[in-house]
Amino acid sequence: MTSEVVQIVGVSKKFKGVVALNDVSISVKKNTIFGLLGSNGAGKTTLLHILSGLLSYSQGDVYIFDEKTKKHSKSLKRRIAIVPQKISLYEELTIKENIHFFGKAYGIKRKELKDKIQMWADILQLGDLKRKVKFLSGGYQRRVSIAVALIGDPEIIILDEALVGIDLETKRIITNLLIELKETKTIILTTHSIHDAEILCDDICFLHRGVKIMDGSTKDIIYRYASRQGNKVNLTFDDFKIAEKIMILIQDSVKEVTREGNVLHVRIFSDRYGLSYILDIIRNAKERYKDIEIKKPGLEEVIFRFMQSDYTNI
Repeated sequence: MTSEVVQIVGVSKKFKGVVALNDVSISVKKNTIFGLLGSNGAGKTTLLHILSGLLSYSQGDVYIFDEKTKKHSKSLKRRIAIVPQKISLYEELTIKENIHFFGKAYGIKRKELKDKIQMWADILQLGDLKRKVKFLSGGYQRRVSIAVALIGDPEIIILDEALVGIDLETKRIITNLLIELKETKTIILTTHSIHDAEILCDDICFLHRGVKIMDGSTKDIIYRYASRQGNKVNLTFDDFKIAEKIMILIQDSVKEVTREGNVLHVRIFSDRYGLSYILDIIRNAKERYKDIEIKKPGLEEVIFRFMQSDYTNI
């Protein structure tokens, strides 16, 4: 078996003539967190529904656990669980009754199911299990949805915007859980938050209007971008006159330098005109900086500049 548990090859999907996905190819490695990024209408949820077996596709191939699949078999369905963006629980049932119902559907025996319910109740901090779902906050409903998805011990967990619209405590609990789960499971999630993706995701794919415009290792994408776009350095001086003097001395040697009061904003590359070169100029001018701050580009800046450049700069 290869290290990829999911392989999507040239998949397209149309809805009444509207192209939701156009020739998308991605692979998801075992025991990783894979992020699908993109704005509304990008095709993220469509792709998740194809992976979870809820939607067919117009063309291409999908391989899950090295098995080519169009419609999921019973055995495959047991190996994949989805946490939908819209809460899909029985509102009139209690927390315990909801988890118990789905556990029985997986064929889990009574004693084992009782233990599993308590385990996930503790991990997800569900509190009083006798509370009806309809009286729970959005954050607690999301926690119960995750417990329901995990009760059958799936190998692949698909989460559609699981970190949206929840309280900070719930977000912390879910985030910590996902990081622990990838030791034994593969996680695929969609998120609007590029910041969350940078923290959580080992690999990402960025979709725009159904087309894949960027994918790969999160760290590699940021590193590749940094090597081309450089780091931002903020140099603070005692007064604006010194800042102006240094700006004049370095402006012909750096790609970008601006002044804001007594602070210089410089874009630095690791070449002959890098940070050490600028610091030498400051020393030779017999001046000193008061503070220095180095900002490496993050995933949000990568995607923002990539979108501005018509998808040609990465």
